[in-house]
Amino acid sequence: MSAGIYSLQIEKHVLGGLINNPDAYLDIERFISAQDFYVELHSTVYSVIKTVLTKGEALDKVIL
Repeated sequence: MSAGIYSLQIEKHVLGGLINNPDAYLDIERFISAQDFYVELHSTVYSVIKTVLTKGEALDKVIL
């Protein structure tokens, strides 16, 4: 992602939305990738969410 175009608030809202509503992942998966996150930690969290949900497992807030 370009260093000039990012929003930490939006990144946090996207991740928070997925944590609180994992079913939303199916709606956004084709539009967002881990590389779209500017903050490396956010990228990692998104990758973990993706892995867990792709395996069909329940998203556990403790794992994150």
